[in-house]
Amino acid sequence: MSAPSQPAQRGISGLMNSTIGAKIAMALTGFVLVGFVVQHMVFNLQLFAGPEALNAYAYNLKGLLGGNFVWMGRAFLLACIVLHIMAAMRLSARNRAARPNRYAAGLKTQTTSYAAKFMLGTGIVTLLFLVYHILHFTGGVIEPDNFHILDSEGRHDVWRMVVTSFKNPVVVVTYVVANIALAFHLSHSVTSMFATLGLQSGSYRPLIAKIGPAVATIVLLGNIAMAVSVIAGLIHI
Repeated sequence: MSAPSQPAQRGISGLMNSTIGAKIAMALTGFVLVGFVVQHMVFNLQLFAGPEALNAYAYNLKGLLGGNFVWMGRAFLLACIVLHIMAAMRLSARNRAARPNRYAAGLKTQTTSYAAKFMLGTGIVTLLFLVYHILHFTGGVIEPDNFHILDSEGRHDVWRMVVTSFKNPVVVVTYVVANIALAFHLSHSVTSMFATLGLQSGSYRPLIAKIGPAVATIVLLGNIAMAVSVIAGLIHI
């Protein structure tokens, strides 16, 4: 008699142990995270509209659902980030394990873009930047004197905090370099997300292939425009 088969794993563990499951988890969490990155950039562009617009937005956002909305959103995003990293680690480990026997002798490896080759590196830089960004503008651990400024309405003066911070060349360089890494990561990951979800096929394939680079370019230009405009004197207190 043959040995009984092992019971199939269920839940998140079973999902991550399956290659297709890990790819789907990465695509779905990536969709959420890309959506957050884009909307975060769009709303932060209110920096150009002045202190009233940005401070009112930040104040109203924190007040949604009695202040619980922001924490619920943060918890959801954190769960997506953890699942995204778990899926990436699982797929990376499987790719490394398969690499020694992947190619027959004499066959050339498939040409890939620089964004695809450096996905792990840009992902790590993006994660480190996320921690830095939270400590900087969310927690006030970095440059705490700027974090505790209030505007004339008694609200957290987000506008002045950001403008004051971006007067520091070191901060500007950090944000520009990190957003370049983020752009490379988005360029490949957004396109791969559509492919994983089965949306990159047929006559739409050339169009879908351009979405990743387009999203990456928009996010890059939008994010660095704020930092560069401040240090260039186009936005000032």
